[in-house]
Amino acid sequence: MIVLKARRNLAGFAYCSATYLVFVSVAEQIRLIAASLRDKFADYYFDEDEQARLWSVGCCFEASRDLVVAFDAAGLSAKAVRGYYLEVEDGYLDLVVPTFPEDFPEAFDGKWTHWWVEVGGFIVDITADQFHPSCPEDYRVVVEPIGCSRYGC
Repeated sequence: MIVLKARRNLAGFAYCSATYLVFVSVAEQIRLIAASLRDKFADYYFDEDEQARLWSVGCCFEASRDLVVAFDAAGLSAKAVRGYYLEVEDGYLDLVVPTFPEDFPEAFDGKWTHWWVEVGGFIVDITADQFHPSCPEDYRVVVEPIGCSRYGC
């Protein structure tokens, strides 16, 4: 849909400007909000000396909290959920143990304590990439239906 609006510029001349109204699904709105916040976090935490280090390790609570605020500002009711990420790659341990040695469990059982957001019937996770160091871009912004097998409480 295109809406034309007549306006006057500073010199007093009339002109038309086009405003494009784009309608997106709730799922796409959720993905756009999540991706925008993800980009802000990544820019803030980016370290040129450690480009390979994933900023998201240890940031899931903060990211989820800020994501809830962003969804609420957009009129979407959201809540942060604490549970377990159930499909952790083996390579994650190589990444996290040197970073947080005091938190390393004696017997790792394939799940890791984690925070994510539930909104509009979806799980939204902007820090899931930390659990998949071999393919982090595939998990940069996760939007899955609630009940997804990777998440459990």
